[in-house]
Amino acid sequence: MINAKIALTILATVKDELNISVSDFDNRLERYINQASQHILNLLDRQIVKTIYENDLYSGTDTESLMLREYPIRSIEKIEVNETELVIDEGYKITLEGKRNGSLYRIGMNWIKANRTFGLLTSTFENASNLTIKVDYIAGYVTPQQVLDGETETRDLPEDLEALAIELVAIKFNKQCLGMQGQENYSAGKRKITWGKVINEDWQNIINIHKRKWM
Repeated sequence: MINAKIALTILATVKDELNISVSDFDNRLERYINQASQHILNLLDRQIVKTIYENDLYSGTDTESLMLREYPIRSIEKIEVNETELVIDEGYKITLEGKRNGSLYRIGMNWIKANRTFGLLTSTFENASNLTIKVDYIAGYVTPQQVLDGETETRDLPEDLEALAIELVAIKFNKQCLGMQGQENYSAGKRKITWGKVINEDWQNIINIHKRKWM
């Protein structure tokens, strides 16, 4: 069964790419889709599939910018700073660029990180150095599998990431069909394929484009 929480492509697309019309290999291909997708997510160091995040905790930054762990941001459901809820466009704002890179901007002050005292009359938060920022939000791209499962938003997963997932599944499937399970290399005349290191330069460029740039 395909894991919709991570899958970057769907069974029908993979079968079309491999020119497979029978269902004999469906279970195997679904397993490979999960494996290839997880491998890509590990390389990206991001959970790029649309996901709901609740009670995601952050410390302050002492700047006006706060970077959420996952992006692109689809919506902010709630933000609490020291258990006080912020109102959008009053306590914080999010720009189009912020949605793309996962950044929130504090209005009128910084996202407080540490307690600062300037004498006995200074009013400070208790344990302000451990100030908790709690965010409920939705982030990530809508995948073909999510649309297939009934997601109402339009698929917007970058095409190059789906293509990479399909390529990795095809490599794994062809390797198994050629009966070379467990082998690191396969030589056919002057052509040598290294199965243990299948990410070529072009694919690495795709990874680099979408890889987490911070944290």
